[in-house]
Order: sequence, then C-alpha cells, then structure tokens
Amino acid sequence: MHLEIADDGVGFPALTNGNGLGGNGLHNLKSRAKDIGGELYLGKTEPSEL
Repeated sequence: MHLEIADDGVGFPALTNGNGLGGNGLHNLKSRAKDIGGELYLGKTEPSEL
C-alpha cells in the first residue's frame, strides 16, 4: 500500500533534533510506520499555480 498526503499550505519549520522542542507527532508517525514494516518520508514540493 502507498499513501501520499499533500498540503498546499506554507509548510512547517525544520524538524527538531530531538532536544525536546517541537512535540512528538511526526516522530510517533515514523515509529508506527516502522513497526508495521513501512516508512515515513517528509519532503518539500514546489507550490502549485492553482
């Protein structure tokens, strides 16, 4: 299965380095994906002209 989620918003700041700033949401998603043999990739795309 392949799941792709896209957002045309302004984005978010760079991920923190685990120093306690920024929360655990994305870390938890990555961990859960790994637990079931998957992976989480976060990337940046160019904004659309729509």
